[in-house]
Amino acid sequence: METKTFDCVEMKRACARRVYEQIKGMTREQELAYWRQAERRTERKWRAARLKLARQKRQSPDSRADRSLKESSTVCPEPSPQGRGHDQV
Repeated sequence: METKTFDCVEMKRACARRVYEQIKGMTREQELAYWRQAERRTERKWRAARLKLARQKRQSPDSRADRSLKESSTVCPEPSPQGRGHDQV
């Protein structure tokens, strides 16, 4: 029998709890700004990961490049520097 090394449901719940703690008490406008910032951050990370992958494939077309894309992806939005994700709109 295999041992589970990754629990998708637990990760989803942990991310949901983290987001809830960051956005509770925010106004609708603050929450929209939070999600816009999270989207921009995620897009920058994916863009950087795609560039890194392209460079690695040009240098050495092996499985290292595919692993680096998986390692650089993030599912949960990261906390903002302001603490709870409050953004200026």
